[in-house]
Amino acid sequence: LDEGMTYTPGDAVGILPENRPEAVAEVLAALRFKGDERVLDHYKVEISLDEALRTRLGIGKLARGSLNQYAKLAPEIEGLKVMVGPEHKARAEEYCWGREFVDLATEFPGVVKDPQELFHVLQRLTPRMYSIASSQAMHEDNVQTTVRVVRYEAHGRHRQGVASGHLGERADVGATMPIFLHANGNFRLPEDTSAPVIMIGPGTGIAPFRSFLEERQATGQSGDNWLFFGEQREALDFLYKDQLLGMHKDGVLTHLDTA
Repeated sequence: LDEGMTYTPGDAVGILPENRPEAVAEVLAALRFKGDERVLDHYKVEISLDEALRTRLGIGKLARGSLNQYAKLAPEIEGLKVMVGPEHKARAEEYCWGREFVDLATEFPGVVKDPQELFHVLQRLTPRMYSIASSQAMHEDNVQTTVRVVRYEAHGRHRQGVASGHLGERADVGATMPIFLHANGNFRLPEDTSAPVIMIGPGTGIAPFRSFLEERQATGQSGDNWLFFGEQREALDFLYKDQLLGMHKDGVLTHLDTA
């Protein structure tokens, strides 16, 4: 964390990811562009098409809006025409399911003639929000979160979550990337530090409750804490196992129930 950045348990951290270089290369090949073409980004800053596809444009999960905008560029293509308009919404959503922009550009090539048109077709590459899994009272100069890399096969291609893949696989240990902190005033520990708290964290929903527990431990809050943690397999998915069992042994965690 940079100096002056502060957060409270219950807050989130926004991660600004980049698209996979392999995914960018596939899109460039499907569009028949080289990547060195010049375009203007959303703020009218001139950059290369390669940088735009890597850091500015969402080339992952295909949105119906992108399909509609793409179809507008080629109204003569029958295969696109039958998926446009409110009357074809179900058909369009079925097509988009499990597909990314590269699938559309590959199946219907030659539609984008000018790289700048992609800023009308594709959505922005937006930050991903993750619950903060640490207490700043215990970790003064850093923010921690809990990320599972999303991986799946669909329509003959290997897919990977944009932000989770960046964090979990592509970013080297010690690498830096832009983040911001997002306050969540509706998700807080009780002001009464002696009040008991029940925390229900299914799956990786454990993240904010680790933050809560660390805060109560680091600041000496006396209220009882009861955690339900519901991941799938104890041998593989018992996240923070040693820490949680240690908190239970020390009495910070009054009750620990795993599903």
